[in-house]
Amino acid sequence: MKSPVWRAIALLTLVAVVMGMASDANAARRSALAGNLFINDADDMFAFPQLYTQYQNMAIIDFAPSSYGDDMSGNASLIWGGEKHTIRVSTGRTDLAARTAAWTWGQFDRGTAMPGGGLFTGLGDAQWFDFGWSTLLGDMPFGIGFSWLKDSNSFEATDGTTDPDESFGHYTLQVGLTPGSTQLALEVGFGGGDDKAVPDDGAKFSTLNAALTARGDLENFAGFAWRYLVGFSYGKLSPKADTAEDYTEMAFRGSFGPVFGTPGEWEVAGYITYDFQSYEDKGVADTEDTVKDGYSTFPGYNLAGEYYLNNWFAFRAGVQSSFISEKMEEDFAAGTETDKETNYYYMWTMGFGIDKDAWGLDFALQEGNVHSGYFLNGDIGGDAFAYISGWFNW
Repeated sequence: MKSPVWRAIALLTLVAVVMGMASDANAARRSALAGNLFINDADDMFAFPQLYTQYQNMAIIDFAPSSYGDDMSGNASLIWGGEKHTIRVSTGRTDLAARTAAWTWGQFDRGTAMPGGGLFTGLGDAQWFDFGWSTLLGDMPFGIGFSWLKDSNSFEATDGTTDPDESFGHYTLQVGLTPGSTQLALEVGFGGGDDKAVPDDGAKFSTLNAALTARGDLENFAGFAWRYLVGFSYGKLSPKADTAEDYTEMAFRGSFGPVFGTPGEWEVAGYITYDFQSYEDKGVADTEDTVKDGYSTFPGYNLAGEYYLNNWFAFRAGVQSSFISEKMEEDFAAGTETDKETNYYYMWTMGFGIDKDAWGLDFALQEGNVHSGYFLNGDIGGDAFAYISGWFNW
């Protein structure tokens, strides 16, 4: 007979899967760790394609059945291979247009995105292809990832007339390499769009993005194990018409902190972060108005831990806090306006995982529903109590 603890977990799992979620679920384990980037997770391979081999022969599904059909959200990945080569194929992910940059700033996870939002946020709904390949160059892991976004539509009426097409497309290439104890990833993307209903070049635009990220380990510095993370990203949207505004964004991040424990038994990681992000609207040609928006985060803190109560059940928790200073400068023909503001941001998360040999489920609690007493207020039309991810291994 199953133990009471096992029966309770099984019932909780069934309830969680059956109840719908209105928001996206991405990597529930990392969500339960407050987006901590110093504790290794399968989500790392989407930023560093050379890591596919570490998660070989797995199927990973993030559940987010918000309603039905086209309105459903979530994602899935299949990773398989042999001794020399590994292949990844994914569908439904919303981080395609600037994947390495999105991971570096925590945009795979809720509540940790760039304060300004990011130029390519939310462009993943038109995914056509998303795959990657990894191998070894000597003893160095090497990987390549490729994604293609494409969206277009037109309408043909009964009288034979056709509305002009609207289209958007974006290609992204990632290259990753791990020399020694440092993981490196380079990303370059380009694309563009057009609304042919607008005459001439009024609605044509091009997109460009690039990112470079490094994450590494210092095994014995001052008697402890440490990790560091450095990232840079750039994005630009350039309309072809002189009467439209150019938009540019740049960001830099540096994080450093200790890591304790033995993965698979217990692990705690904490780090301090400095961020700088800038966004600029360069203005149209006839006015030369310019708006610059800059965000500086220091200090930013993240502390998270995972503890296995036995060989298959793990408890997780994490906190994140940041002091974010914003400076906006607006240059107009009449003069310059400057606005400064400082805000404090704090978030806690909690979750658990079932980690069997060949399969597992991860849950990250939805704090809003926990606070409001989801099971007590009789509301069954809102979000479920948890973000949910499932995986299979062979």
